[in-house]
Amino acid sequence: MNKNEIFSYLTKNVSGYTVGQMVTNLIVIFVLSLVIFAVYKLTTKRVNYYSNFAIVLVLTSVVTGIIMMIIESNLALSLGMVGALSIIRFRSAIKDPVDTGYIFWAVAIGISAGTGNFILAVIATLLISVFVILFSFISKTCLKEVLIIRGENLSAREINALLKSKGVKFTQKSKSSGRTKQEYIYEITCKNSDMLLEDLKAVNGIENVNIVSGVNI
Repeated sequence: MNKNEIFSYLTKNVSGYTVGQMVTNLIVIFVLSLVIFAVYKLTTKRVNYYSNFAIVLVLTSVVTGIIMMIIESNLALSLGMVGALSIIRFRSAIKDPVDTGYIFWAVAIGISAGTGNFILAVIATLLISVFVILFSFISKTCLKEVLIIRGENLSAREINALLKSKGVKFTQKSKSSGRTKQEYIYEITCKNSDMLLEDLKAVNGIENVNIVSGVNI
């Protein structure tokens, strides 16, 4: 095999796409996946934000697009690809169900843009982005949290009155009392937990106040 034959073999295009189409598809996929990256980073509510997962979303879209360009015009290759991918096992557990939605979103963008359906990919990305951001903004206004108050000679009536005056919706979940020490646990819905913390610290007898993020209602 001479040099020309080797070069021809290495540059042979079996996907049915021209180089320009491949580059265009990958650029569109990359740009749209960056939108997914930004939306995930903007809307995630976890304290332990996983930047690596956001990067994986971009990689998932790009790799899915590459696979779609490879198998779209070759049935035999597509069957072989399915068999090859079936041996892959993912061991990472999904800790938040919302993350599953982001993965499917990334895959859908890779499939649509990888097959040249740019209009569908762009419209879907815009609509899903608006929905996720809007829903995230609405859900933040009704976030349930757990308020834990510890102190000495505490007055439940005074604490309840303070919570009501601050417009906090609360339900007392438990009360623990020693000789002089007390602990109250509330489930609250509060728009500004930082300000509430400062107000509670000013109450006589309160030694420690903790607010633990809960779930959205």
